[in-house]
Amino acid sequence: MSVLALFHAPRAWLPKVATARPMVAIREGLLWTLPFLLISTLFLLLSQISRMAGLPVQWSNTLSSIYWMLRDILPWIASISIGYILATLYRLPPLPTAFLCLSYLLPIDSLLAATPRLAQTLSFLVAILTPLLCVPLIARLHNIRWLKLAPRGIASSAVRETLNLILPGAVTGLILLLLVAAALAPLRILDPAGLQSWLADMPAVVLGPVLVLINSIAWFFGIHGNYLLQPILDMLDHLPALHNGQHHYPISRAMLFTFVYTGGSGATLGLILAILLCSSQKALRLLALLSLPTAFININEILLFGVPLILNPWLLAPFILAPMAAMVCTLGALEMGWLTLMPMQLPFSTPVLFNAYALSGSSWSGAVFQCFLIVLSAICYAPFIRRMEQRRHLGQSVHIKSMDITFTRLQEVSQLLTREPVSQAILRQQNKDAAMRDMRALSHAEFYLEFQPQVTLHSRLCTGCEALLRIRTPDGSILSPARFLQSLHEASQMTEVDLWVARQALQQYHQWRAAGFTLPISINVSGATLLDPAALEHLASILSRAEGMISVELTEETLIGDEHALHHAFRRLHDIGARIYIDDFGTGYAALSHLYRYDIDVVKLDRSFILSSDTDKGMQVLSGILNLCHGLQLQVVVEGVETTEQIQALRTASAHDMGIQGWYFSKSLPGDMLRQFAQKRHLPEASALE
Repeated sequence: MSVLALFHAPRAWLPKVATARPMVAIREGLLWTLPFLLISTLFLLLSQISRMAGLPVQWSNTLSSIYWMLRDILPWIASISIGYILATLYRLPPLPTAFLCLSYLLPIDSLLAATPRLAQTLSFLVAILTPLLCVPLIARLHNIRWLKLAPRGIASSAVRETLNLILPGAVTGLILLLLVAAALAPLRILDPAGLQSWLADMPAVVLGPVLVLINSIAWFFGIHGNYLLQPILDMLDHLPALHNGQHHYPISRAMLFTFVYTGGSGATLGLILAILLCSSQKALRLLALLSLPTAFININEILLFGVPLILNPWLLAPFILAPMAAMVCTLGALEMGWLTLMPMQLPFSTPVLFNAYALSGSSWSGAVFQCFLIVLSAICYAPFIRRMEQRRHLGQSVHIKSMDITFTRLQEVSQLLTREPVSQAILRQQNKDAAMRDMRALSHAEFYLEFQPQVTLHSRLCTGCEALLRIRTPDGSILSPARFLQSLHEASQMTEVDLWVARQALQQYHQWRAAGFTLPISINVSGATLLDPAALEHLASILSRAEGMISVELTEETLIGDEHALHHAFRRLHDIGARIYIDDFGTGYAALSHLYRYDIDVVKLDRSFILSSDTDKGMQVLSGILNLCHGLQLQVVVEGVETTEQIQALRTASAHDMGIQGWYFSKSLPGDMLRQFAQKRHLPEASALE
């Protein structure tokens, strides 16, 4: 099996692993602890700064003691967070279940009290495993009828749910304590001091890469690698003996966060540099810039969930290789005597450069060496970023010949405030993949325009038409607009489609003009085009060559966007003679205020109004809307008119003239057939030009 095949193979099972309940709970639960962790490490940072600044020793000691006090309860916070998430996923009362998880930790701590070093080593691992084991068991026991103290109809739902957790929680706690007691029996035989000695005797060149590998693979699955390795990191920080003549073991928590994980796990400060130098994608470059400030304090969740690095097989190799190279280079520099590290502790959020300067004994050589490692990390990531660019452009792009444009799947931007970022990212990716499959199916289809005439109610003259996008597949079938427009939207290419339609409408206008015929045309334009200054100018440039004969139709959904930008867009279009139509008025985003807040020329009523005109209330609504538009001096076009009864209903609803668009007069027609239709309707302009 090739290396590329290995990268592709996990795509089938990775989404299942990523969305498994334990994985979701660990990812989001640990992410919830980040504010608490930042606050606690801030006290340690202030302690170190006060000590370096020569401030009174009691200041430094007080700040440090606050840090250690907060750090001691961090496992409890993590257990509560994970328990809360799991309870939600298992449809249990979240807060009572989370408190149950906390209550289980207290007797476990008592069992571990006889071996304090073992307790210190395993505290965080136990805190993570406790809710993972207990909440599923509670959920299973909660479904047993005889374990429920409060049947339905007794007390409120909140009280009943809480009471019904008592027996399942008690049984679960008893089972857990028995399991812990059984597991501790062999563990007590193990001497943590002996384990520390074993770590001290292990060559750093072996232990270092192993730690990097475990950390990177854990983060690949969305598990906080530093938390997972915390027992080992705690031991490394407290190795008591000399090792090979050195004052301390070369690998420590401070060394890892300063020289190996610069910018966060995976040495991702180098990834940011590689993206800025090698990527042409605006979204990805913006993501890198947004993550830069937090990367300087070794926090990289924006990159982990935004690029993403989690569950991304294409970046797994450099995610391991970059910190691995930094580890080897740092150990080599220490061995050669080029770098000396002080036996001190630094929080992981100590700013880049400052941490290297402090850890190397206030020497600028440490900061220079750290800069070298950042460049080395960027070199590790750069080829893979380039490969992602090529893969995105060549492997996931679709060229639609009849439109002469290329649809490219855009990079997802980080949304750290979503409910569960990894699962949401997978769902978005699946939607994008579905859109790309539709795009490939359209790659050999023919895109063209048809024109549906608009005929006045009283004079029966054809006074305009709407340009409608159509797609003919190679087998000759015509696709429904509802089917392909959503795919175009998912591919983020509606602006390109809008501009293509404008160019085709302009071409049709000139063909009619050359044949001695003119007719106003309206085209549908998306909000994305109007709100993009460059796209708006491009559109205005095209329509300006139509001498005011091509106008723009917008949906009401567009009007809930940036009001200032919309006013500017409307002024720009009016300046070139184009008119503004509001399409499908009354389809869900209706607000009568739109009719006076914006400079609108024509309102196109949705066919739902004419369909409901066979009822008294429906007729009253239709009549009211028509008279309101007339009072505001807005022209009206009614869509979806198909029967004589509907024509009569419109005559009854209003005495004013209006445009009719629908199968009663004609379906959409090719350009030449529309010209014949309009001339048969004795269009005055057509007669004059003939």
